[in-house]
Amino acid sequence: MKKCITAALLLAAMLFCGCRAEPEPALQETGEDAFAAAFLATGAQLEEMRLIAWSLKEARFMTAAELKSEAERIAASLGLQDLNEKKEDESGWRSYSLQGVNGRGNFQVLLQALPGETYIMVSVAAKSGIEDFSNLCRELLEAAGGKKAAELRFLLVGSFPGKLSRDDLAGRFSAAFAAAGAQTVEQAQGSNYFSVTGHLPGVTRHLLSGQKKVNLQMAGDFSETEQKTFIYLGSPLIFDDY
Repeated sequence: MKKCITAALLLAAMLFCGCRAEPEPALQETGEDAFAAAFLATGAQLEEMRLIAWSLKEARFMTAAELKSEAERIAASLGLQDLNEKKEDESGWRSYSLQGVNGRGNFQVLLQALPGETYIMVSVAAKSGIEDFSNLCRELLEAAGGKKAAELRFLLVGSFPGKLSRDDLAGRFSAAFAAAGAQTVEQAQGSNYFSVTGHLPGVTRHLLSGQKKVNLQMAGDFSETEQKTFIYLGSPLIFDDY
């Protein structure tokens, strides 16, 4: 499987780098079921799900002991095993992280503290099946502070054997948008990529591209090495740090 998104697809994402976040209502509607339906409508074989949820944990500089205790609590709630810890404690900066696994994927729980603020981030790279996607979204949001506080972004990676034509990709993306009830906002294409960006109404998480709301991006490219066409479904966009 591809370990990273190709430069062409990153270029497609960068076309929307002028997007900015809007203040969100107190409670997010994350639309995880609609995004799962969109992926299923493409007919792709799931390769991997990558999710990250984060929030402001405390408006203070938490101690090293508090970071460790909170990370261990979250790891236990997720049923993580084979834990590996990493910690840093310097003047004006400290962090504590645990990496572990369960039957669903590889998780990381990270707390980072600065004077006046401490953040929590929970991420996973999972291959447990698209039917587990909605549960993973809810569980990561809860682990990171709950829907009121936490934010979420994700990337679903799928594949098809061989090289799909541009028209085939466009048809599959159109079916995905229809299944989710999403509206197309912009398209971008080049010799090595095809990307569609849109908005799923009812999902409070979004960015602004000019005056247009966006919270869904799909892209596809062909891997000569693996002889597969890979598709990517990201929200709010496909970014290089997934």
